Amino acid sequence: MADPIKLLLLAGIAGSLAWGGLEYQRDNRQLPPAVEVSSDPAPVSGIALEVFDMPPLADYAETIERPLFFEGRRAPAEAEDDTPEIGDAPAPTASLPNIRLSAIVIEDEQRSAVVEILGTDQHRRLEVGQSVSGWEVVEIDETSVTMRAGARRHRFELLQFAQPPDPALRPQRTVRPVRPSRRPPPRPPGLPPQPR
Repeated sequence: MADPIKLLLLAGIAGSLAWGGLEYQRDNRQLPPAVEVSSDPAPVSGIALEVFDMPPLADYAETIERPLFFEGRRAPAEAEDDTPEIGDAPAPTASLPNIRLSAIVIEDEQRSAVVEILGTDQHRRLEVGQSVSGWEVVEIDETSVTMRAGARRHRFELLQFAQPPDPALRPQRTVRPVRPSRRPPPRPPGLPPQPR
């Protein structure tokens, strides 16, 4: 009987050759000649092509009023957005805006701050001059954002995570030397035993 490893190797070589032959045939087959496409609806093999024009949106009024994927096929009522608006707000409030500074983005000379509006899952991107809850962004640096409402100013700091301790300041561990074993190391399998 032939050695199974040799048979497996021979089968692998034969499979690789067969696969290579199929790839060669696939790569070298002739492509059909290019067909020019014109914008004129011309007959092709006796079939006249027509350009389809979409009907006006007014034809779909009932479909818009009764959307397919809503229960009862009624559009949901528009929810009022009670989140603070960004931009020019009415007179500044006395209390600080209910925000937390999440990130500061610096791209070339453009700086912006990403703030989380607490109590919601919403984030806003603010630039200098924009405002939220009556507080205007006046300065953005690498670690903080300064906001102003009237004469009041407040600096929101970016959350700083604790730095890992310096390895030089860690207490040194004592290392005990390992005593060598009196037993000889195990022999690899397949080797004849040594005489004693």
